[in-house]
Amino acid sequence: MTGLRRLAIAAVLLLALPVGGAAQGPGLGDLLARAQALAEGGATGDALARLRAVRAALDRVVAEHPASDEALAILRREPLPWFDIRDADNRIRALSKARLAARLQAVAASRPTPVTVPVAATAAAASAPPVDRPAPTAQDPTPAQSAAALPGLLPVPPGDTGAAGAEPAETAPAQSAASAPPLPPATAETEAALALDRQAIRDLQARLQVMGYDPNGIDGVIGRGTRGALSAWQASRGIAATGQLNAEQLAALRAQSDVLLVAWLADPANARLHAPPPPIALGPRNMTGTWRFTTTCGRNSRLGSLRITGVLAVAHSGDNRYAGRARQSQGFNGRFSGRLDGRRMTGEINWGLLVGRIQFQGTVADQELVIRGRDSNRCAFYAAKSG
Repeated sequence: MTGLRRLAIAAVLLLALPVGGAAQGPGLGDLLARAQALAEGGATGDALARLRAVRAALDRVVAEHPASDEALAILRREPLPWFDIRDADNRIRALSKARLAARLQAVAASRPTPVTVPVAATAAAASAPPVDRPAPTAQDPTPAQSAAALPGLLPVPPGDTGAAGAEPAETAPAQSAASAPPLPPATAETEAALALDRQAIRDLQARLQVMGYDPNGIDGVIGRGTRGALSAWQASRGIAATGQLNAEQLAALRAQSDVLLVAWLADPANARLHAPPPPIALGPRNMTGTWRFTTTCGRNSRLGSLRITGVLAVAHSGDNRYAGRARQSQGFNGRFSGRLDGRRMTGEINWGLLVGRIQFQGTVADQELVIRGRDSNRCAFYAAKSG
């Protein structure tokens, strides 16, 4: 093996630092086979349920084998030989919209029809003595409880918001957008004045999603996906599509999405996504131990296309500092040192004189002990605590 090749492999090795990706484990083939069997199950039965089942199987591939080529293809929604992911997402959206519209129409049709009262009768009623009416009881359902009882109302899956036949679903606001007064445009300053915390942002993202405007995830962080979803909603209301918010627009958005959000939150998984438990506290007790990693370098990295798996032994070295030894699948060994600030890990790995030192940065997830990040060779890593 040439010195240059050894240098490249060692460099990739270091990417595996406390932020490598979990090695591809058994079961990937079984998950893909199950997804293919569902996709090829024919056109019989509930098409929406079948497409969602295939999508759920593919999501498991991403969740359980994040470092695999198949997971990357699924995240990019690249066509598989037996399943077009992008087209399926658009069909799921269109079918979900149609089903939701039908259920909302059924609810509207079940409401009592208003009765026209003659003017004479109205006058007589006005002169009649008042009648005592019973107060509402605890058994009377609230509007939110009635909406929560609707079966099968699910969030619109992520996907292209501009797909033909898959425009955002109309909600049932108390006042239609056409009759509502015009809303003032929003700016970065008006949004800053709202002082939205992460929970308020998750609520905003969930409301956009249930109305059919894809924020590209519900994570409590406003990014390009959330800005795009806000702009699409603003355009549908005839508001200047700035992608920013103000108090008037936020109130209108909440009023327009209340019924759909209540129904969506009836699913416990959605409720956890909307208001997740507090992040896992980080410290020597759960950061110390064995981390299994995968480092993935693409064609645009300094090392070219390459993947390395390995193990990192992490020990606490005082305060918020950690150190340890790294070993990767090519047989290279190295030493790393890192610093944990909040949920951000920064540091370097020393692979010796031949390769030198490589810097890295990674973030520890809120609800699981995994680290995702990149290194100075422009390679990605994923590490999971295993002991």
